[in-house]
Amino acid sequence: MGIQGKREQATTGRFIALVGTYVVALTFLAPGPTAADGTGCRESRFPPKDAWQPFDHGQRRLTVRSDVNGDGRDDLLEAEFYVSAAGGVTGVTLRLAGDTKDIDAGTEVSYHSIIAVHQVPPGLAGSARNRLREVVEDALFPGVCATPDPSLAWLLAAKKNPVWRTGTPAMPSHYAVLYQTPPKGLPEVAVPDTASGAPVWVEYQGAAHDDPFADGPGSRPDKFTVMDENDRYRLLGTHHGLVAEDKARERFAWIYVFTGGAKLGLRSIVGAALDGNQVTARVQRFPRQVGQVEIDLATGAYRETWTAVE
Repeated sequence: MGIQGKREQATTGRFIALVGTYVVALTFLAPGPTAADGTGCRESRFPPKDAWQPFDHGQRRLTVRSDVNGDGRDDLLEAEFYVSAAGGVTGVTLRLAGDTKDIDAGTEVSYHSIIAVHQVPPGLAGSARNRLREVVEDALFPGVCATPDPSLAWLLAAKKNPVWRTGTPAMPSHYAVLYQTPPKGLPEVAVPDTASGAPVWVEYQGAAHDDPFADGPGSRPDKFTVMDENDRYRLLGTHHGLVAEDKARERFAWIYVFTGGAKLGLRSIVGAALDGNQVTARVQRFPRQVGQVEIDLATGAYRETWTAVE
């Protein structure tokens, strides 16, 4: 994705980003790269290191001029990201040439919750606004997927039965999924009013599963850690989740994802063990809560209990 120090016309169009006092041509009018694994995910066309300009400690700004709606006139997109110890806030304004009303969108994520839910503004709702919405999404999120990955699917499911899939698990990433109506299985996190049934983005901070210090005994190149193993199953752990591998049938299932209640930088999975088909895991929420999760891999029975620690 090229960034030139002068204005440049790309054959596919152009974005003009105003960075400091310079005008930088960003030749990525086309959407960001799409994953080749069939997941329907695409990366943002505005990567922070290339398109955003830092302006204060932990803050960054994006200003883009491009013909977003295809009417031959340059429109204006402006975005700012603010970060604190508690979380991050992103605000985006899209001003279409000739329109007197701006389209505003924003997100707020907590570093104590692995998901957040954001309302889609009316100006971006509906298939006729897909092109505008995708540009705004690229300023709001590092990636967008058509469907949730297996870990987020488990978290959003009303019933916590293992869903077995062939192949091997992949470490989740940070992305959002657009829902035309709010999913019913949202956990108890701070969410906007979803009673109207309007479209929402579900933002998943899946990159928090990756433990940067998971290089001890049991760690694997795919960044999962082997927690326990028997003749039939292998139990894998992340910073905030558990995966069971069925070695005999070459399949896997996410069986636990920590929703929040503690800073995501701190590991919530304390330990986990296998006893035949039974998984028992010990998890923690700060400052003084310890939980026990029990999963039967054969029947799908799931039980989660929490205890206050004095």
